[in-house]
Amino acid sequence: MGQALRTWSDLERKMRQRGERATQAFAAGTKEATILLYVRSRKNMKAEIYDKPIPKVKRTRGKDKGKTVAKWRRAGGAGLRGAERHRIVSPFEGHIFNDMNYALARHNLGLTAGDKHVIPPPPSKKRNTTREAPWRAQAIEQTGKARHKAYRKHLFNALNF
Repeated sequence: MGQALRTWSDLERKMRQRGERATQAFAAGTKEATILLYVRSRKNMKAEIYDKPIPKVKRTRGKDKGKTVAKWRRAGGAGLRGAERHRIVSPFEGHIFNDMNYALARHNLGLTAGDKHVIPPPPSKKRNTTREAPWRAQAIEQTGKARHKAYRKHLFNALNF
């Protein structure tokens, strides 16, 4: 397991090494946990938004009257999905963010202010929709144990040398 600690300076050196290894372990744990959350967040976004079929409507006027067409067109990944990103800020902090101006509103669409999946600020009122997609809040719940294991694995290895 290593050399026996004979003096206070040996103990001090050993504790300093552990402190350095703990910071490195936190950095590795933060990176792994952030990536786990980011990957799950993107999977949830795809399942909750992009894998759903676009509803069809019948045209009521114009040259295509009576023709059934898609209610909207998808942006092709350049929109919400393409703007989902992650960044490691420090050894102890990782961020998942989306630069699209409507990302938060889309995340909270259809949820009420008291819903556990709402990311602040809450919606002022519930919008009538069947297309709820709180992808990030679900990802946080779904990856909790895996993120904990990532930190635990890295810290255990660092502090038990």
